[in-house]
Amino acid sequence: MKNNINPSNPQKPPISKKAIMFGILVILFGVALLLRNFGVLTDEQRSIIFSWKTILIAIGIMNLVGKEFFSGMMLIVIGLFFHLSHYYELPINVKNLFWPAVVITIGVIILTKHFRISHNCRFKTTDEVAEYFEDTSIFGGNNKFIKNSNFHGAKITAIFGGSKINMQQVILSPEGATIDMTIVFGGCELVVPPDWNVHLGSNNIFGGTNDKRILTDIDPSKNIYIKGTCIFGGCEIKSY
Repeated sequence: MKNNINPSNPQKPPISKKAIMFGILVILFGVALLLRNFGVLTDEQRSIIFSWKTILIAIGIMNLVGKEFFSGMMLIVIGLFFHLSHYYELPINVKNLFWPAVVITIGVIILTKHFRISHNCRFKTTDEVAEYFEDTSIFGGNNKFIKNSNFHGAKITAIFGGSKINMQQVILSPEGATIDMTIVFGGCELVVPPDWNVHLGSNNIFGGTNDKRILTDIDPSKNIYIKGTCIFGGCEIKSY
């Protein structure tokens, strides 16, 4: 089959709404830093803006924009809860119920993702033939071996966890493939063929995505795009 990709001008995926929102939040954070340095913000305003609670809310907003509604709302609720508990006296029974409810919710998410059947994500075991797959690691990890002769992409989520995904027996689709990552206090290791042309385009805060392969004999027609967000974590790309 003839490859329609022009090696000198590989097709690039459009900028996602999530990436646009990330850029907006970074600009707002820079403006807040500027206001702080000029003494415009009060001590109370600084304590609200520059806190881990606000970071959780920002991540939640990005997830909502990326249509990850459940995880986005959960992060926003957690951030708002701790902000409010700092300034208001909440009922003791609410505090006692909050974290157990969060843990139970995470368990429901894990079960739902495991038993869900969709046209995009059909694998149930660690070895699977899939043109597109999803991998979610929350307080744990996965080890997957993917096989396919027309691979289009994946969605990887790692929160306080991580995965090792071996794609050495994967053949990219003629249009290439895109992997969208959301990594928070976690990590991911991708094992890919040595001749893949990997394009790194993730948004990183105290983290990053690194291609640790020895870059020789790269095929410009085999394009894979890595995008998403890495916060206090990252992804390593390797070849064996």
